[in-house]
Amino acid sequence: MFLTIGPLAAQRDSIPGDSATITPLVGSDPAVSYRWRTAGGKYLDPTSFFSLHGYVDGVFAGRSRDWTAADPAGPGMPGQVLIPNTPHSSFQYDAAVFIASEISERTRLMLEWHVVSDPSGSGAAGPGGITIVMTEAAASWDLVPRYLTVTGGLFWAPFATVNHDWLGAQNLFTVVPIGSGAFPAHLNERGVRLDGAHQFGRNTAVNYVLSLGNGTQSFDISGQTAYDANEDKTTIGRVALFPGLGDRLEIGASASGGALRGSADSTRSIDDPLRYPARFRALGLDASYHHGPLGIRGYWIGSRERFDRVAGSAPESLARRGAMIEASYTVRTGGLPFGVSRVVPKARLDRAGADALNPGAQGTTHFRSTVWSFGATVAPNDRMALSFEYHVRREQNRSPLANNRLVIRLTGEF
Repeated sequence: MFLTIGPLAAQRDSIPGDSATITPLVGSDPAVSYRWRTAGGKYLDPTSFFSLHGYVDGVFAGRSRDWTAADPAGPGMPGQVLIPNTPHSSFQYDAAVFIASEISERTRLMLEWHVVSDPSGSGAAGPGGITIVMTEAAASWDLVPRYLTVTGGLFWAPFATVNHDWLGAQNLFTVVPIGSGAFPAHLNERGVRLDGAHQFGRNTAVNYVLSLGNGTQSFDISGQTAYDANEDKTTIGRVALFPGLGDRLEIGASASGGALRGSADSTRSIDDPLRYPARFRALGLDASYHHGPLGIRGYWIGSRERFDRVAGSAPESLARRGAMIEASYTVRTGGLPFGVSRVVPKARLDRAGADALNPGAQGTTHFRSTVWSFGATVAPNDRMALSFEYHVRREQNRSPLANNRLVIRLTGEF
């Protein structure tokens, strides 16, 4: 839905030092033009187009006895935010709003908010564990149209396609791939980003993105703070090639690196990685292909968290690996009950492996997990969909857990 709001009965004068000064338009009511305004009143008379979009997920997850059991091979906090964080059958939701404004032909901004259930079950924004999260707040300027855009603010880390799975209205399955945990989970970077694209021929092109930001102190959301207190920044880059099939086939390569922690924290136990200064490096490959009703997407991630051994007795590093491939096939239908217009069978194979410090920091243990996911989505139109999923999870080198789960999700977009 696109909304266009024109100027009210006033326009701003460009008097230096007084950005809130109002000059009456011809024929306007002076009583309105000179009315008192709040400090933010100058932003309430938009003179540009803006778009307002959003979605709501209603999620049901069946009983899963060991769903909350710790698994070092999976993504860290906030974990599976779209799935109720309980072993009991439960309902949950996710609501998101996206506001974008084309300020001019070469400048724009974007805001993205989510209203979700805090994984802890108790949130700070209202009853029922509600938490409000801003995941993107960025302004962009096309320095060289198409070839170079600079963006500043808060934005999703541009590494591979791992962060696409956190958005319920666009991911294929509700459960976030465990392989994504090889890169810091749910990284909303604070910094600056450069991106652009170049088309070589009719069906061949390349795009590129590079960001510099505050980074994180760990591989989960607990390591993100409001500002960088130690001058240690994180660099992320990705280059993607469209090798001749137009936008049907995209192949990307990503790299990232930076400091996690610049100093030791002696208050933590010696088998806690957060005790030690550390840096990390990550490499990723991703690809997506779609042609007619067929869609295939996947990625591979390898990373290493390197400790400063001078500061303690930790092993040299912790390695993490993750891989995921998923496929879907859209069948357009007619005459089915309840107005169903399409059915989308889908499947995913997802694997993750991660090192963890042993008690007393005496070496490491490698944990591995595999998840098979399958199901189908049925939809009456392109804005509403009902997803049925079943996820089978297996731990390869530890006691098996009873953490398979049925998930049903109803998603509506506008």
